[in-house]
Amino acid sequence: MKKRKQTASGEVKKLTFSALMCAMTVAMLAVASFLGDIDLTVLMLSSLFMVFVYVEIGPPYTYLCWLASSLLSFLFFPTRYFWVVYLFLFGFYPILKGWIERAKRILWWPLKLVWLNITLVIVFFIVTFLLGVDLTEGGPSWMIWVLYGLANLSFICYDILISILVRIYLARLREKFLKIFHIQ
Repeated sequence: MKKRKQTASGEVKKLTFSALMCAMTVAMLAVASFLGDIDLTVLMLSSLFMVFVYVEIGPPYTYLCWLASSLLSFLFFPTRYFWVVYLFLFGFYPILKGWIERAKRILWWPLKLVWLNITLVIVFFIVTFLLGVDLTEGGPSWMIWVLYGLANLSFICYDILISILVRIYLARLREKFLKIFHIQ
């Protein structure tokens, strides 16, 4: 009986932690809704909360946190396009990165870049045709290809940044973090 109580307590801690990270993510997404030009940077930073959930308590809670924060950002900001980018790209990528990096190392970048480019096409069509957002903002049509190339380059930097931050977190900050949140 005592073991069941400890397990239930652990599950409550995990659920509470993932709910806290979801709230932090939605708060960051709220900030993104007010920032015009750097909203993608804020989306990238908000995805780091998914990294913490993934590292500390695992995929089931990460899925819930990702879906809940995506749904809440849609409900709070339905006219803004950033919730689509978060749902398909930044929110899901920390989960996907964990899966991909279990494969052979030689497959990491091809898999990541294929996924990114498929996701960019999906996001482009949703944002352009369903939400009616002009991504070139009246500029020349070739500008979309420049943005596409910059997105690939930015994604590579983003992936490397996540890897570096996870290493720093695991090596130096994890013990302090776990003491604050009493996760385990």
